[in-house]
Amino acid sequence: MVLAGAEPGRMWFDSIDRPALALGPAVAACAAEGGRLASERDLTEAIRAELPGGMSMIERWTSEFGNTQVNTVLWTDGDTAFDDTSVGGWIGRDPPQTLRPYRCMWTNEVR
Repeated sequence: MVLAGAEPGRMWFDSIDRPALALGPAVAACAAEGGRLASERDLTEAIRAELPGGMSMIERWTSEFGNTQVNTVLWTDGDTAFDDTSVGGWIGRDPPQTLRPYRCMWTNEVR
């Protein structure tokens, strides 16, 4: 996915979900490959740019924490109306020990 700008940033994502893990091992698996667990914002941008492999009944980890819970994301391929502010629709929350699939991402953006 190419982002807008004079020097466009690029983001790469796993094209399919990785097998379900608890949050800590998922973060470690992404880091071991030089990436990171995708954030809610980055997944939102990628979904709107038609990231493949979205199945609405599967919640995926994000790197967004809130109290003792971690945000999860659900989407269906081609869902250009995806809205990451809709808790209960596209966004869920789970304790970090829950087993969830996830996507790693890589970027050349300076963050």
